[in-house]
Amino acid sequence: MNTPGEITDDEDFLELTNIVYILRLPKTYKQRPYNFRIWNDTQFLQRFRLSKNTVRFIIDKLLKGYSHTTGMVLG
Repeated sequence: MNTPGEITDDEDFLELTNIVYILRLPKTYKQRPYNFRIWNDTQFLQRFRLSKNTVRFIIDKLLKGYSHTTGMVLG
């Protein structure tokens, strides 16, 4: 039973939620680099362990797969 002036679990939770909300840093969004343009073929392969042609092939297959199964064309 709660006595007058006693904090309940719900009140504790709300207080903690307010503290966490205040301390949370604002979201930041960074511009993603366009890796196909940044890296030459050799650097791209070293960085991602896939060639640019392989990545293009996979993306093409994925986009075709999505357009057939959903009826939506991506890209």
